[in-house]
Amino acid sequence: MYYVLKKKDLPKFVKLLNKDFEVIAPVKKNGSLIFDKVSSADEIVKNYINTDYPPKNLFLPDGETIFEYKKSNNIKIKHPGKPKKRVIYRIRPCDVNALLKLDKILGGGFYYRTKRENTKIIAINCTKAGENCFCTSLGDDQLKEGFDLLLTDVGKEFYIKIGSEWGKKLMKHKIFKRAENSFKKTFFECKRFFLAKDLDKKIERNFNTKIWEKHFKKCFSCTACSVVCPMCYCFDLVQVPKSENEGKVKKFWSSCLLKEFSRVAGDFIFRDKRVNRVRQFLSHKFLYGKKHYDEFLCVGCGRCISHCPVGIDYEKFLEEIK
Repeated sequence: MYYVLKKKDLPKFVKLLNKDFEVIAPVKKNGSLIFDKVSSADEIVKNYINTDYPPKNLFLPDGETIFEYKKSNNIKIKHPGKPKKRVIYRIRPCDVNALLKLDKILGGGFYYRTKRENTKIIAINCTKAGENCFCTSLGDDQLKEGFDLLLTDVGKEFYIKIGSEWGKKLMKHKIFKRAENSFKKTFFECKRFFLAKDLDKKIERNFNTKIWEKHFKKCFSCTACSVVCPMCYCFDLVQVPKSENEGKVKKFWSSCLLKEFSRVAGDFIFRDKRVNRVRQFLSHKFLYGKKHYDEFLCVGCGRCISHCPVGIDYEKFLEEIK
């Protein structure tokens, strides 16, 4: 069963959400399209393919305090409080699918799990693909679960699919009506496409070939691709002392593309060459991820291509290796 929300009622919808939740939605800030807190529908960017940055910082914030410590006669540990209840509104299927994959990897962790449990998801289907999208190659253009509400833009209104009990209760509000007619969902094709079957095996077979050098020798390890990737979650733990007996332990983003990521005692670096670090980056997503979690740790959002300052095209590499 579907419900309908007229576009003219979007301000009322956002106001309704703001009564009980902090509303996070796409906004333009410092020249970038990001997910951020909004208080009204006027702040929300509505005409876009995808945000420049994924919403992973809402669950894995850079510089997050893991705990504070204070030493006197004994050691006192203080953990962060419970996160606020919030709604992510207008998140695309690829980013929701990324969260579902992160749930498999990080869902047992307290800090990630509490944020997920306190977050509602209102997703919106795509009606067209971006220049660098390749989500259809991996099947992450479709959303079967992981949402409370799923919106489809059909012109002057949205058709809404319910995905949770909370979403079902929300539909009782007067701005929503039961759909009397069916609608024709828009299916889109990505210009970029490859057959992903056995991609992990192909990467394993080509692990020591020169194809990596061909595609990635110009990489200079800026980590832009891992910063904008919704599936990159590597981190460092850093102790930040306030005094001799007091301080914090914080979690900062890191990346396998950095030389120091594989540095060990004795100043030995396992992956000294940049091209080897890119190979690790892609192998984690398409080889090790498949082995450990039975799915690729990529959703084809194309942000890695869009943000690379030297024009590295990861999808072209995946096409060729297939």
